[in-house]
Amino acid sequence: MTRMHCFAALVSVATLFVAQSASAAISSFNGTCPGGVEVHADEGGPVFVDGRETDLRRFSENYYEARDAKSGITLSINRTPDGGTQMSYTGNNGANGICSITPAAVMRNAPQSGAPASEGQSAQSSSTSKESADAAVAACKSALALKSGMNSVFVLPISHVPAAGGFEVFLSLKGAQWLCTTDSRGNVNRMEQR
Repeated sequence: MTRMHCFAALVSVATLFVAQSASAAISSFNGTCPGGVEVHADEGGPVFVDGRETDLRRFSENYYEARDAKSGITLSINRTPDGGTQMSYTGNNGANGICSITPAAVMRNAPQSGAPASEGQSAQSSSTSKESADAAVAACKSALALKSGMNSVFVLPISHVPAAGGFEVFLSLKGAQWLCTTDSRGNVNRMEQR
């Protein structure tokens, strides 16, 4: 083999290794981004946007980008220290936002559409979970309003996800995005601008 053929073979093997490692740490999840963009990731990859497979790139052990060439959407996928997933997107004409995530564990435990809820998954627990989420969002809106000196009417909830016994609530105020974390009782633990 010539040097050029050896180099080409080496580059091909390296590219294959990088592509495989890019998807190796992606957890299985479903997500919804503003504008109705539906996202699905299989354990280990690939990632799909509205049913189309994306080009997945690994930038670090905890940060990946998935690009859908047809829609022009790029997903920024972060693995959190507790093993969770956070995702935001950027689209054409400056479109962007924070996506809501349903992790694989929640998807596996959720009753299928039309199927009866199993033990421990009664309509009452679903109602309680929604009430807890609503309480967390309300607490975070109030906390951000107090912190900023604005009326809570101007604080827009973007999304919320269960996290560490409470919720992570993503908010927007005057174009700035905020992350608020609560405990299981809806008490605000942390508020930070993103």
